[in-house]
Amino acid sequence: MIPEPAGLVQQIAAAFDFQGAVGDYQQLLQWRSDDSEIHYNLPICLEELTRFDEAVLAYKHAIECDSHNVDAYYNLGLLYLKGQGVLQNERKAAQWLKKAADVGYDAAQSRLGMMYEQGRGVAKN
Repeated sequence: MIPEPAGLVQQIAAAFDFQGAVGDYQQLLQWRSDDSEIHYNLPICLEELTRFDEAVLAYKHAIECDSHNVDAYYNLGLLYLKGQGVLQNERKAAQWLKKAADVGYDAAQSRLGMMYEQGRGVAKN
């Protein structure tokens, strides 16, 4: 029997060693501190481990290393929106999401559009 796609993703995620990956990425950064892919993958793993405060810092560092990392802008905006690792702040969430939306990131445009529609963190429009 072939598992449903959503179930398959959950099975893969459950089998993945996020803790081990965090250690590997942190070690790799000692030798390749300017590698934007490592800087992006590290906070994703931290989020999976619910280490949100560390993920916030890692996303900000990823943005410092690569100002075009729209995925990091988007994910950081979501953390502010949900109040994970930071105090919930819809205004800051909107600012981060806007940076991703401005360069055409579809998910950010959609989320930001809903925030404008609801007046969450931005003037209702």
